[in-house]
Amino acid sequence: MSKIKFFLIPILLLSLSTFANALSCEKNHCYYGNVGLGGAGYSFGGEDIKSYAGYLALEARGVYYGRMQAVVGLRGGGGISQAENVTNIADKASLFIFEYYAKFGLNIATARTPLFINVFGERNGHQGAVSSKKGLDRDTIVLGAELEGNIPASDKLNLTYALGYAWVGYAHYTIGGQESKVDDYSYAINASVGFSKDISQNMAYYTKLIGRYQNVAPAYIQGAQAYPHSDNYALMLEFGIKGFSK
Repeated sequence: MSKIKFFLIPILLLSLSTFANALSCEKNHCYYGNVGLGGAGYSFGGEDIKSYAGYLALEARGVYYGRMQAVVGLRGGGGISQAENVTNIADKASLFIFEYYAKFGLNIATARTPLFINVFGERNGHQGAVSSKKGLDRDTIVLGAELEGNIPASDKLNLTYALGYAWVGYAHYTIGGQESKVDDYSYAINASVGFSKDISQNMAYYTKLIGRYQNVAPAYIQGAQAYPHSDNYALMLEFGIKGFSK
């Protein structure tokens, strides 16, 4: 119950805020872009596998008439994957991560304090067998919906948040050169919270904390289980610069 209250508080505060700043869009169209750097940690359930990576983040967003938005973005980077006593997976392996996404949303609040209901699709790649076949490769595609908004806390400061649920429509593993896939229902929950502060009318810096949970069914090769059911977690901290064209 406390978690529900935590996510309801920002929504209730929307009606109390009257500040306008660079993130608000009250014209026919506004365009935003951001460039950021981040660090990520991953924990794979089912087996004792953890990964750590740094990444570059890019995003472009268009808001139309203060009511509709379209967003595309990507993250990519590298790091290291670590495993303990996992068959066909090295204790340490080089790692490459990537993700790209698109979402479309409708604002059900005001232009100054938007609350978008988005539908989105996202592909995530965790390639732990970059330098050899002794690593965990996992590729997922998710489709879902989310609430995304920002609360102007002052004329320069915005608090941002998002909460989403998704169906894992595709999940694919490669372990020791052997490919397997998930056939049963799996799902994901994503959340983020952060802030941005205006540097000028056309630029701001931002910080965002992203949390993810995935409940993924077992993966099979020709009827034989290759990877067990897993509860997977990811935590990402990202910061960067946003630019505006209004």
